[in-house]
Amino acid sequence: MSPGYYLYVTENRENIFIKVVSRDHVARQIDSDNYARWVSRCGVPACCMRTGFPIAVAGNLTIFGYDFLEYRFARTDFSDLSILGRSVANLHLSLAQYPKPELVRNSSNLRMKALLLRIKKVLALEQKGLPKSDLLCDIFRRELVLLKEFGASKSAQILHGDLVIGNVLFPLTGAAPVFLDFEDSSISWAPIDLDIALILERFVLMTPMNQSDVIHLGRAFLGGYSDAVQRKNFLLFPLEKCLIFLAVRALATLAELTAKGEEVLPSEWKKFFSLYNNARSKSSLLKQIEDGFFVK
Repeated sequence: MSPGYYLYVTENRENIFIKVVSRDHVARQIDSDNYARWVSRCGVPACCMRTGFPIAVAGNLTIFGYDFLEYRFARTDFSDLSILGRSVANLHLSLAQYPKPELVRNSSNLRMKALLLRIKKVLALEQKGLPKSDLLCDIFRRELVLLKEFGASKSAQILHGDLVIGNVLFPLTGAAPVFLDFEDSSISWAPIDLDIALILERFVLMTPMNQSDVIHLGRAFLGGYSDAVQRKNFLLFPLEKCLIFLAVRALATLAELTAKGEEVLPSEWKKFFSLYNNARSKSSLLKQIEDGFFVK
């Protein structure tokens, strides 16, 4: 067995989702389950580890087991996006009450300091061999102030940190979606705007549809969130800034991983260069989505 994901079928024909990780990922995976269990106790559906796991096996590997969920991905329609908005709001309200938030805050601050230092080293040309190094330096130079602005925000709390399509699954009939994979929560002390912007990017902006539908569905998500928190103006940062921040932080992370000698696929660099360009090019569209939800 090697690190990865597996479907295990028991003798009773029960399906179990198996995640095999190396020793250096065990602590973070256990932390992930702590956040999932917390929000689950608060009434937010989340995928938690099964009793009897984790299991250490030969080769410095550890097995984590979860219920296999026969769910579906979110549909790009008004109903699913509205439900998703309400569910994410409830998720944030639950995570805001998580005990010992200072642990996440400290880990996040250390992460941001390391990334800012990496950016400065890249700009000082102390790191060689990075793809599109001239473009990367231009981006870092342009957005360095933005990273510091988000890092100094007083409105931060624990977030999920990775609300992509595969980590939000809807039941086949009715009810709210279930949230998976809280691994990034331990290093995600930031404004709620970042989780919100990431969802809009992955669930709406990256879906092929005309501009009016994008605006309609984006507002459906924000409207659902607004209904749950009972506030109209809950966004503190423009969505464009949020998406730029996420892309630049990801590029800095790739540079940091490269400096540590870890393999970074060219496709990862390509993806986040593209996401950065998309965020800047869709400024007007994002402003139309957030109309009425942004504190001026």
